[in-house]
Amino acid sequence: MLRLVLRNNRVYRLRGSIRDPLNRIFLRQGILRLRGSRFGGAAVAFFYLRRSQEFSNAAQSRLDDILRALLSQLIDQDPDLTDKITSKSGNNSLRLEDPGVMQDIVHQAVERRTMLYLVLDGLDECWNEEEEESVITWFLRLSQSVPGLRIMFAGQRDNVTDRLLSSQPSVSLDKSSEHCQDIENYCRVQAAAIRIKFKAEQSMERKIVELVSKGADGMFLFARIVLQHLIRQKTRAALYRALEPGVFPKTLEEAYRKVDERVFEDDEDEERGATASRILGYVIACKRTLFWREIQAFFCIDASNGEANYDERLADSYKKLCSSFLDSNSDTQKFDGPEDEVILVHETAREFLIRRNRVNLHQQNYQLAVFCFQYLTSPPFTLGVTEDDILSHAKQGYYALQDYTVQYWFDHVLECVTFLDPMSHWDKCQDILQLALAFLKSYGHRDKMQEVLQAETYTQLAEAIKENVPIHGQERNSYFCIDIRTESLRQKIAKMDFGALTAEEQHIFVSLFGPRRSYKCSKPWCGFFKGGLESEASRENHIIEHDFPYRCAYQGCFGFDFGFSTEDSLQNHNVKVHALEDLADSFPKLHMSSASDANADDSSLHAAYRRGDIERVKELLESDEGKKQLNIEQFNRKFNGTGHRPDFAAYPLEIAAFGGHKEVCDLLIANGASVDGHGFPLYCAASRGHLEICELLISRGANVNPVKKKIVDLLLHQESIKPNIKSFGSKRTAAQQAALHGNLATLRVMQASGKVDMSGVLQATCREASSYTYLGTLKYLLQNGYAHQANEEFLSDVKRLAIELWYVTAARDKNTRTKRSPFLISIMEYPKWRIRRSAWSDFLASRQEAGRVKNTKLEEAVDRFVKRIEDNRSTAIIDDEPQEDGESRAVSLPMATED
Repeated sequence: MLRLVLRNNRVYRLRGSIRDPLNRIFLRQGILRLRGSRFGGAAVAFFYLRRSQEFSNAAQSRLDDILRALLSQLIDQDPDLTDKITSKSGNNSLRLEDPGVMQDIVHQAVERRTMLYLVLDGLDECWNEEEEESVITWFLRLSQSVPGLRIMFAGQRDNVTDRLLSSQPSVSLDKSSEHCQDIENYCRVQAAAIRIKFKAEQSMERKIVELVSKGADGMFLFARIVLQHLIRQKTRAALYRALEPGVFPKTLEEAYRKVDERVFEDDEDEERGATASRILGYVIACKRTLFWREIQAFFCIDASNGEANYDERLADSYKKLCSSFLDSNSDTQKFDGPEDEVILVHETAREFLIRRNRVNLHQQNYQLAVFCFQYLTSPPFTLGVTEDDILSHAKQGYYALQDYTVQYWFDHVLECVTFLDPMSHWDKCQDILQLALAFLKSYGHRDKMQEVLQAETYTQLAEAIKENVPIHGQERNSYFCIDIRTESLRQKIAKMDFGALTAEEQHIFVSLFGPRRSYKCSKPWCGFFKGGLESEASRENHIIEHDFPYRCAYQGCFGFDFGFSTEDSLQNHNVKVHALEDLADSFPKLHMSSASDANADDSSLHAAYRRGDIERVKELLESDEGKKQLNIEQFNRKFNGTGHRPDFAAYPLEIAAFGGHKEVCDLLIANGASVDGHGFPLYCAASRGHLEICELLISRGANVNPVKKKIVDLLLHQESIKPNIKSFGSKRTAAQQAALHGNLATLRVMQASGKVDMSGVLQATCREASSYTYLGTLKYLLQNGYAHQANEEFLSDVKRLAIELWYVTAARDKNTRTKRSPFLISIMEYPKWRIRRSAWSDFLASRQEAGRVKNTKLEEAVDRFVKRIEDNRSTAIIDDEPQEDGESRAVSLPMATED
């Protein structure tokens, strides 16, 4: 039995071969005991140090990864930690980039706990001894400064753990009799299977159990590798030879060599070694765990020609090709499922394969960088590719590696520019130079990529990338339009009529691209970019958390559900909406007041409307005190032009609306209470779902603008509401009206509800919206799947909006124009139609018509913009009347930049 001994010592080490199943049982039992009566209130946090390629470049990154995971668990158990983190991180939602800040926050979080049990498993999975030492050293220092901290380290023995943890109590699993007996039982089961396969005698089975159990010496991994090696022998004679003295492996290194010989040195199957080396190269060099279908896609896709050939797929499983070097999370143990996540059997296998030069990491990263560049700039990814072409490529499985390449292209490029030397790798450096420039021109924002694009040599390119392209994914993403184009392709593929495909096409699609219904985040830096979200609703909520990370602290508030894009927006919201809620005594609690509370404040009008006591309210409104309170309310609202409460008093109508007392609200309004206190009464009613009170307030003239989104959300939850009926006067749907007036928050609620018809919203916005209100709305629509609503007539709307952008607002300052430009960028990133030359000529002529504003710099900017249009070839503009020379010319819509 495995027992955790709790005494005055704070650090314990568990040595041996503990792994996931055993660890889960141990943690489950330990947590149940710690949360029992004796240890009630104790917190438990744990982390399994499974090696991740993403953190291979710096030891500090692994410690930072651990701290983030532990902090997340501690926040779940102590939500008040969020305030401290926000204060310490300077309200930076992007990242806690300073390691010192992160360590300080975790230190404070641990100190807040009276007792914290911390489990760190898999120390031997660290990339190197320096990384392992940094992790152990930091937590040892933490344990010395925090009295209530108990830490358990788990992992195999190595030099670092023996040196740093030698003075700590330990439990050696590999030497325990129970553990050794488990290994022997495993050997008996596998040896019986070997005997049956080769029709061997019982003595052979006993010999295998004896040799493997003794050689394992408490190491389960050794037993597993050797037994898999034995059962994969081709003949019984070969099995006998494998058991002979001098041939049977004595150490894990020798066991790996036996597997290596069988995989790479089989004279009868020379191609197997090359295929296995390629598979292992992908598993080792790629920056995340790959699905088997993704590895298959590497064999099927020819990125240089933009083609995919499913016939190039591997017929054998990865287990058969790579033997004991690979494992997976597959429950079927067939090792050929498309969704199997292929992993190494252990990190010692990685070290062995690199040391034996079966995998060359530098060469593999170079090949992956070249593949990413060629793949993402191939014809199926070209800006302006038609929808029919997209579906044709999708049916062939060509987009199977889009998720990986979009997310990790930079990581492989960074590896290349770090190790490639022009003196010794001239050809490779030139390849990277040419491919990188083509990629950056296609996806990069020109103003941010200017210095990188000016590189003329590989050395200049390498330095420019290191100095100008952010390492952090979220910050780097703002330098490129790759996420928008990726999401556009995803949406088109998702709309594909899967039922119209042949059985073979469906099989190819699923075998390479993956499940038809897969809910993925649209942000390339997010862990859910490859999938894993449960539903479309959870996907929408997840993306909202990215786009609007600043959340209101008041549960039930629309800001709590949807958040704000900036901290300033959140602060403004708090001042306008929650000013009086910040004082505990100024706003009623959600439960009804007790009898004692009522008696204590029975003479107050506030107590009456809090209880919804209509008779008491009538009585008090006839008194001088009641009239005085309403007069004070009117005075404050009249003279407070900012909409803020000067005295932060709780007004009767707001609290009655919050409590759902319609009769009281009606009575207060009849006696002069303001229905339009900057949206407060209406917000209070809407936030609690009181639709009848909302209708009452609106009918009496309440301003709906501050809480329009909450009102819409409330209405959409009513069964009697028919959201898609067109208005009698304008013949527009509710969604089109919201788009027309630039109500982005309302549109977001409508889309999330799934009840509202969103057709025509793009045209309504672009054709009739004011240039001062449409920017955010159009960008939202284009990024969320409504670009397909554009057609040939759309160009005239683009022309009008462009005139408004470039000329009507030319007198405004540069910063304002910079903020507006992303709108036009978003439109131009979705060219999917062919435009007639006469329309294009009208567009150019409109520049002269709008020349009433004289601004030299603006004219130069427009000239550069038009030049980019004429230089680009992604979308053809065809002639509708003959040219003098008898030839037609093609001009294209521009790549997106922020010039």
